[in-house]
Amino acid sequence: MSGTTAISAHRGGSEFAKANSNEAYRSALEAGAEYVEFDVRRTADAMLVACHAARVRGRAVTAVSHSRLCRLAGYQVPRLTEVLPMLAGRATAHLDIKEPDRAEEVVMAAAGILGPDRLLVTMEAGPQAAALKRRFPAAPVGISIGGDLGQVARFAARRMRDPGYSRLDPVLTAGADWAVVYWRLARTGVPAECRRTSRARTGRAACPPRGRTPRFRRAVPSPSAAGQAPPRPPPPAPAPWRPRLPAM
Repeated sequence: MSGTTAISAHRGGSEFAKANSNEAYRSALEAGAEYVEFDVRRTADAMLVACHAARVRGRAVTAVSHSRLCRLAGYQVPRLTEVLPMLAGRATAHLDIKEPDRAEEVVMAAAGILGPDRLLVTMEAGPQAAALKRRFPAAPVGISIGGDLGQVARFAARRMRDPGYSRLDPVLTAGADWAVVYWRLARTGVPAECRRTSRARTGRAACPPRGRTPRFRRAVPSPSAAGQAPPRPPPPAPAPWRPRLPAM
């Protein structure tokens, strides 16, 4: 692991354009982001789109057509087939899977355009994550930890029943490559736990913690994958402006 910091533009470069729009993704590329993050959902007419919200103006994304979704959102919601070619040769696609039962469909479509080694797939723990890693071993998979109150409550309840239960257990069970740590948890000892587990299992330490900020996502490699390098996109073209991470 080189220790080099890489930037993942959360929902694109939304400082200069509407988040999740084609303009935002182009802005992220122009800024030099190594990864471009977007949530993937499926519309009623079987269109895979880059859309963060599960509902737009009260309507579920899965219940409306792509054209209807665009009208509700007030902008042209990008299709996956529009965003991915934009990234080719410039950045790695950071796919945040919101519908786990569609994970294989999403990764297959993305890998067909960019190749599995140009993807970073993040999702919540579950059988779909383990199945996805078996199906696409070359595609790095990260398990999200502590991203919402429901997940925190489930962890607390499980910890009461089993004091030895770790936040890293779902990551290890899935055979994932990365632990995607919510930024608030990055200060609660989770990164240190990842390092300790990495040393115990491999004799090597994991890289620094990775959390979530308003604009960017970060991640640490899972203990099961310590020592493996993340997918390295080609060097971006020089840009006049570069986003900076907030101080931790």
